[in-house]
Amino acid sequence: MKPERLLTIDALRGIAALAVALFHLHLPTFAVLDNPGLNILSGIFRYGYLGVAIFFVISGFVIASTIKTQDVTFPFVGKYMVKRAVRLDPPYWLSMAVDLTIIWISIHALHMQMELPSVRKVVAHLFYLQDLLGFGGMSAIYWTLCMEVQFYIFFGLVFAVYNRLRAPRYFLACIFVGTTILSMVLASGAVSNPLPGIFLPLWYSFVAGAVCYWCTLGERLPRKCFFILLAALCVLFAVQAMTGREAATSTLIVTLTAVFLYIAGVRHKLSSWLRWRPLLYLGSISYSLYLFHGIVGERFISLMRDWILPWLGVELPPVLRAIALFLGALVGSVLAAHLVYRYVERPALMIARKIRPASSESLPKQIFKDNHDG
Repeated sequence: MKPERLLTIDALRGIAALAVALFHLHLPTFAVLDNPGLNILSGIFRYGYLGVAIFFVISGFVIASTIKTQDVTFPFVGKYMVKRAVRLDPPYWLSMAVDLTIIWISIHALHMQMELPSVRKVVAHLFYLQDLLGFGGMSAIYWTLCMEVQFYIFFGLVFAVYNRLRAPRYFLACIFVGTTILSMVLASGAVSNPLPGIFLPLWYSFVAGAVCYWCTLGERLPRKCFFILLAALCVLFAVQAMTGREAATSTLIVTLTAVFLYIAGVRHKLSSWLRWRPLLYLGSISYSLYLFHGIVGERFISLMRDWILPWLGVELPPVLRAIALFLGALVGSVLAAHLVYRYVERPALMIARKIRPASSESLPKQIFKDNHDG
């Protein structure tokens, strides 16, 4: 019997990707104007960056669902990361190639004041190392992919070491509890992050998703473990809020997303809640939309505003121009994401599914589309 697809996860991906796109596309358009109507939209879209927190929780939920603890070995982790690379890299590398091409054309054909990134910076991006190596991002969203890759590697290695040592179960508990506490301490600001670009300050959001799965569909943890985690998240939020840290809003979204997934899992609603076709469509193209909304959408806004409209001699009222640029960028981003999903992402996903795991029993039947998130 084919496992039921958890459409709620797909819908959440769509919501998260759309939120991030709205956040980035509204900034250079109507966010800079003082208009009552647009100010309301701006007040909503300015929180769209919180979609990243949703992606991180979803990532933890999904990877916990796709790995059988007892079968994880070092060869399995290697094969799993190859599968992830085949799945994630082609759209990611294409997004960088398109962005570099647009920058080159803008410099040499349109004579715009821009600068191509160095070769070392591009190479670092190819392997998700730009933040760890201190190069910074070519795009505002690439840093999240670095976090995702680190999440996957660390998560798999923990279980591989556990199985290699034939350690007792409390070994896993100590590792996850210890690293989650450390993550929350770093996120609270009580201790400075020792290594910029490392995943630890955000690890708690990934663990929140994994615990949601283990306490519901996975049935590997007693449900009281979720409530212990929930209490810890509430404490972290309170500390961040009292100290005025901006990360408090992200922690709040992590908490709300975890609660939503837990309730949906307990009530067996992960295939019915948010089951709305537009959200499911956005969920299917969410990775491509996440990657390309900045490259296509923001570059569209910049080119239209700074070069094409002045060259054509078109002058529009500021509000109308802002709305037109915003909608044009959003539609262009969705169209680009659709094409990339159909002709790049989906074929890469099909190839990734053909890569056999380290052993025939290492992976359960897939009940989710491979996650980006991210």
